[in-house]
Amino acid sequence: FGRNLVSLLETLLAYQGHLGAVGAAFLVSALLQGIGLVSLYLFSQAMDLKTPPELAHVFFAAPPTMVLNALPVPGGGLGVGEAAFDQILSLCRNAAGHPIAGGAAIFLMFRCWTILIGLVVNVRRHWQEY
Repeated sequence: FGRNLVSLLETLLAYQGHLGAVGAAFLVSALLQGIGLVSLYLFSQAMDLKTPPELAHVFFAAPPTMVLNALPVPGGGLGVGEAAFDQILSLCRNAAGHPIAGGAAIFLMFRCWTILIGLVVNVRRHWQEY
């Protein structure tokens, strides 16, 4: 952890005089994270769930899930994001007061699509190199 913290601090110090670039990078990052959350919501709407989440539910449950999913846990984190999203999303209620269910399936579908898109992008990039 110490090496990662030192690396982060060195990077921040390298951009010390470039506040505009750091601000722009932060805005682009926030925009991309927002797009990711909206796509996670759209995936949930495409599924046949008994109690689908609303956009606010996804914005509540997804950020802590993404943090937990990034932690270096055994098994490469397989299943951690799905379980976390399912548990956090179940804290939300729909208009009738029922808990939101299906979070694990939603997050798994989101993960499969991001892997598939990453594969297509990487195959395309490597294909162009040859």
